[in-house]
Amino acid sequence: MENSSSDDDSDTLSEGSDLQLFSEHEFLSDTDSDDDTQQTESSMEPDSQQTEATDDDFWSYDLHPVDIAPFTEQVGPDHTLQPDDDLLKYFNLMINEDFFETAAQETNRYAEQEMTRKGSRDSIWYPTTSPEMKAFFGLNIIMGINQLPRIDMYWSENPFVGNEGFKKCMTRTRFEKLLQYLHINDNQAQAPAGSPNYDRLHKIRPLIDMTRGNFQKFYKPGKCQSIDEGMIRYFTSIPLLQTLESYGVYGCGTIMANRKGFPSQLKNPHLPERGDAEQMQHNNLVATVWNDAKPVHIASTTSDPLGDGPAQRRVRGGGVIIIQRPPAVEHYQQHYYGVDRTQQYRSKCPVGRPSKKFWKYLVNYIFEISLINTFLLWFETPGTRKPTKHFSMVDCNLSIAEKLNGDFSSRKRAPSCGRGVAGISVANINRHTSTKLTRPRGRCKQCKKNGRRSDTFLWRRAKLESHLGIVRPEVTFLGAKQLK
Repeated sequence: MENSSSDDDSDTLSEGSDLQLFSEHEFLSDTDSDDDTQQTESSMEPDSQQTEATDDDFWSYDLHPVDIAPFTEQVGPDHTLQPDDDLLKYFNLMINEDFFETAAQETNRYAEQEMTRKGSRDSIWYPTTSPEMKAFFGLNIIMGINQLPRIDMYWSENPFVGNEGFKKCMTRTRFEKLLQYLHINDNQAQAPAGSPNYDRLHKIRPLIDMTRGNFQKFYKPGKCQSIDEGMIRYFTSIPLLQTLESYGVYGCGTIMANRKGFPSQLKNPHLPERGDAEQMQHNNLVATVWNDAKPVHIASTTSDPLGDGPAQRRVRGGGVIIIQRPPAVEHYQQHYYGVDRTQQYRSKCPVGRPSKKFWKYLVNYIFEISLINTFLLWFETPGTRKPTKHFSMVDCNLSIAEKLNGDFSSRKRAPSCGRGVAGISVANINRHTSTKLTRPRGRCKQCKKNGRRSDTFLWRRAKLESHLGIVRPEVTFLGAKQLK
């Protein structure tokens, strides 16, 4: 459900066809069904005000214009970036550069904690860095643009499936390890469950606090806002609208007819024709029932009850009829689409992959909202021009992902084992590679097993690992082509 706060449209990205589609939306069913007995009352109002609307003389059929204070706030982007600045700079206003350093530190910390807890080392894992975390999240963004059924398919050898950019950036094993150990906060800093300081969102609290502050800092919202009921079921209530009005915030939304305080006279009115309506009022608070495909109940503090306007409705056979709708209904239908627009953006470019862990889902969700806000912030900055005629949200996300990845690659060619051993990274220890050594000849068991030439030179793994500071309980001789 969405609540709109005024009569002016604040979404400058909307195209005429989309506005027409949303404004002529037909109610196929009441958003808040009358037969739903589950009710949730707002805790923002004292009981005396929650029961005020149940008085017999509270509602009246005496309709009159509402009295609304003028909207005088400055709205839109509030930053110092230039219109031609890189999109990544706009993105960093939402997701700070420091976030990736924090993610790298906490991911490394969690990996160490897990290996300590299990009492064994993860031979594949090695510490990550801020540039690698940028690349990791960049790949997650691209996964929403180039969607495949499984993660491993991005590294497929099939030329019609595999993604060369993923292959150059990092191995599938490395990506999965980063996904496995990904963390944003220290688990050991969490308060015990049941204690006053326990935070269910502790794992992503730094990301939540950062983005919430940035969203408020760099963009001043307009007069009209749409609120989704995803967090609070059956969201609109009479006490809520009264409380918001006391703060100078006006609202309009569909409401269950059996909500406490809604006039009983409008719960089941006689409305024989499509377009018929009946309304009652108390000061700025207007209760409306309108007959569309079925009765629709709306509560509002921002719309005059008088001054019905026309609405188009399609009928069987392809025809169109014109019916009347009250201002509250028109106002709601004009501005509720903000939530739908957000869902459209998210559905086109979701971030990452589905996860059973709720906090990882929320990380992806916050990144999706941050990308949407980046696009809107850039688009509404005076002077910006689209690079191409059809530049869209998808192009914006792709540009940001490419800049996050940059030229990062954890897949470096393994150097010679006989020369420059100190330059070998931990990532290359287990790589099966060919090299020439100044050592007696021997045989590589792995190459022989796979039917390849097994005559090669030996290299003592202990010496290689000593250069890297790795201590293992056992040391074995392996072929230089095997190295594992």
